[in-house]
Amino acid sequence: MTTWRDWRAAHPETTVVAADAGGGPAYEPEPLDGRDSDGPVFPVGERDGRLPAGEPVVGVITPRGQPMAFPAELARETLIEGRSVTMAGVTLDLESGSVTATWDEGRATLPTQESFWFAWSQFQPRTLLWSPQR
Repeated sequence: MTTWRDWRAAHPETTVVAADAGGGPAYEPEPLDGRDSDGPVFPVGERDGRLPAGEPVVGVITPRGQPMAFPAELARETLIEGRSVTMAGVTLDLESGSVTATWDEGRATLPTQESFWFAWSQFQPRTLLWSPQR
């Protein structure tokens, strides 16, 4: 995920295809009216309580098969402050507003997946969870 500003700066040749060709739709600030505030409205099994269910995370699986999760907003803020986001051989960076991951001191790029904590932790129950060193 990225902002339109960051995307446009990195890809100025982008063409936007929109049905309305105008300023775009206007959405209410909270269109779901808090519907998912306590987590998903559908059953998800036993939840991992280390983070709120709806917390966005950046998920990574190392070449050794170890799943890891980084709270997305906290990781971005930490990187913007110029501090490192590293755990067990994985380092995150920002590229055009998107979080990227490398393994083993930048020798290999790793795929990342941004999802909600409840989903990531359901599929990857052995996940290591990053928190910043203060």
